[in-house]
Amino acid sequence: MNCPNCNNPITPEVSYCPKCGRAFQNPSSENILLQKNRLVYILLGIFLGCWGVHNFYAGYIKRAVIQLLLSVLLCWTFIVPAIVFIWVIIDICTVDRDANGNIMVM
Repeated sequence: MNCPNCNNPITPEVSYCPKCGRAFQNPSSENILLQKNRLVYILLGIFLGCWGVHNFYAGYIKRAVIQLLLSVLLCWTFIVPAIVFIWVIIDICTVDRDANGNIMVM
């Protein structure tokens, strides 16, 4: 394993590079199991995005609850569902990390 900053070889046990001092998080099997899939996020956004399901999946609970409440409580208007739809499109095009900051894999 090499440091992503200076490419210095490091052992998996250390949490910082001894050469450049950059701190990093070592990938472990537990983190791999918790990784979110970006394709799943996009598909949830396309099919169930108006209810915020894609944001629940990624861990953005506050954002998901707001989308859900807007869709359920104001579905009788035409402007709010249109705004939520645009919000979902922006989400699926720009969000590439989950709520913990981990990059979603494809």
